[in-house]
Amino acid sequence: MANMSTVRDILVVEDDQDISYMIKEILVEQGYNVNIAANTSAALEVAAKIKPHLIILDIWLGNKQLDGLGLLKIFKPMFLDVPIIMISGHANNETAAHTIKLGAYDYMDKPFKAERLLLLVKRALERKDLLETNSYLQNNTYINKVYRVSSGDSRAAQKLRQDIKALANSNCRIIITGEVGAQTAHIAKEIHDNSPRAQKPFLNLTTVCNGNFDDLQKVICGSELEQSIFERANGGTIVLENLHTVPLNMQTRILDALQKESIIRGGKAIKFDVRVIGTFEVEAEFQAIDFIQKRLLNEMLYHRLNVKSLQVPTLRSRVDDIAHLFVLAIQMQLDKFSKTNIDCLKHALTSYTWPCNTQELYNTADYTLIMLKMSNADSITIDMLHPNILGIVKTDFASFANITEYLDKDYKSAKKHFDIEYIKAQLRRFSNNVAKTARFMGVDRAALYRKIRSLLGLQKSNNKKIVHLISKELDKTKKDEEAVV
Repeated sequence: MANMSTVRDILVVEDDQDISYMIKEILVEQGYNVNIAANTSAALEVAAKIKPHLIILDIWLGNKQLDGLGLLKIFKPMFLDVPIIMISGHANNETAAHTIKLGAYDYMDKPFKAERLLLLVKRALERKDLLETNSYLQNNTYINKVYRVSSGDSRAAQKLRQDIKALANSNCRIIITGEVGAQTAHIAKEIHDNSPRAQKPFLNLTTVCNGNFDDLQKVICGSELEQSIFERANGGTIVLENLHTVPLNMQTRILDALQKESIIRGGKAIKFDVRVIGTFEVEAEFQAIDFIQKRLLNEMLYHRLNVKSLQVPTLRSRVDDIAHLFVLAIQMQLDKFSKTNIDCLKHALTSYTWPCNTQELYNTADYTLIMLKMSNADSITIDMLHPNILGIVKTDFASFANITEYLDKDYKSAKKHFDIEYIKAQLRRFSNNVAKTARFMGVDRAALYRKIRSLLGLQKSNNKKIVHLISKELDKTKKDEEAVV
């Protein structure tokens, strides 16, 4: 897969020394590594040696062995994924079209401006990166184990996938909301990947700007040298991640573009066909009116995007999916552990409440793999989890480790103490879901309710009401018992 930090090698095949050195000077100034060849044999020799990322090839090479068209026919089979830009000062439209038909990326007339050259080179390399990435994703058997937020067998995950499929099949604009770390932009990507637009670009405004909104106007409107984000994503999808963080004046520009389905540049209207998805990740329950009142959100833009909405469920409401998602996150980064047994981690992973949701889970997988590499171990162990998670495990089982808490009690009191601690730990693990807790413990749900009532000293009462009292009352029961002792 393309490495964006790698210096790019460019081969310039040009028999005019002044022109070749001018091209080299322009490109070297931008950080490219440039090699020059003045004839056919030199071009073939240098190309075989450096395996260029891009070739700039003159159509007419004087009385050399081959002209540029002849070299083009040789280079294409040699370097299938390498873009070739043809240049000439004498070609006509027919010749230019012929070079494209033979596989050239683009054609440029001499003399040309430096800006034109740099733009063509930039676009050609971006296209090469995209093709390499797509090929890597399609052919790498490991990376196809995609980490998707909607993965899992829980009812919440199944409903989420149903909602994603339904939204993907429509072409409407969407607002996706969730708690902090819900990875709403990932959900937007899943919708895109399941839609008829899947083969077209998917762009995240925040990613395009690298988190810096200083040049946002150029990104939204474009310039003579740069396409706008709407042009770049034409036919595809744009996600406006955490829309309320985009400057308000730029939200107005986005709204104007969506209303006109075009942008105005140089007095000319440039049409586009793009699906736009807005997302929000907030601490509390999402209320658009709060952002609007604080002048963080353009009300008209919000309503224009909010044709349909999707609420991403919290990770704590999908306890059954946690271990599965953790394994997927591991697989995404290290294939050799794709079959790692994580049974020893399941209680710890499911006991934790994940306040930052699937993003925190993914980060935890990162942390665990770092600890694994540092330990040079062959398998993941529980002590490799993040301290936040290990703290929950220690809290759940602290009393089990202290034998004096049991030896100082008679059998009946000790058994009750154990039952309280055990049921508390399991209920916390399953977010107070009595049905899931009972299923894991291997008891009937009604029997577990009876046991809880017995421990709490309660008579018959509403089961739903009991669930809300469980943790609080069990803690109180334990404290009362300790006070008596």
